[in-house]
Amino acid sequence: MAALLKTNFGTKKEILLFAATFIPAVFILNLVMYGQRFFTDWKLFFVFSFAGLVITVLLQNSLVVINVFVRKCYPAYKDTAKRFFFCLYATIITTCIFLLAFIWIYQFIPVLKYTVTQNLVITFLLVGIIFNIVSSSIHEAFYTFGKYRETLVETERLKKEHLQQQFDSLKSQVNPHF
Repeated sequence: MAALLKTNFGTKKEILLFAATFIPAVFILNLVMYGQRFFTDWKLFFVFSFAGLVITVLLQNSLVVINVFVRKCYPAYKDTAKRFFFCLYATIITTCIFLLAFIWIYQFIPVLKYTVTQNLVITFLLVGIIFNIVSSSIHEAFYTFGKYRETLVETERLKKEHLQQQFDSLKSQVNPHF
């Protein structure tokens, strides 16, 4: 079942997290860039929404690769803080690179000549960082809760195994011929 849930974009939870955080970010950033015109000019809306979604899908795939790599390096519960801050740092750097590419590419789309301002770049980077903090926190919560649940299942299995061994030992003591 888990193999069916895997796609190029990560697990089902990662896809839902992507849809819940990064897709609204595309619309927010486009709204910041173009104001109300973003929703009134259909060409502008479709071209820039599509371009933004393509860039964010590439970004999301990059962030999944980062998360998987960091989880392999720091899989233990005791490494939670290290894993979280390393993921956060790496995803913020990656997102900043993608956002700067996003702004740069937008300048060359002929639908609208757009002038980039320093305030726009700062706003984009701040929105990206905020979405990264939220996204990384949710990712880490999912991962940590999953590890906690695995630990509980393993502990329960070991308890049952230990009880069965005790039972078998007592049974052999009562009647050694069984």
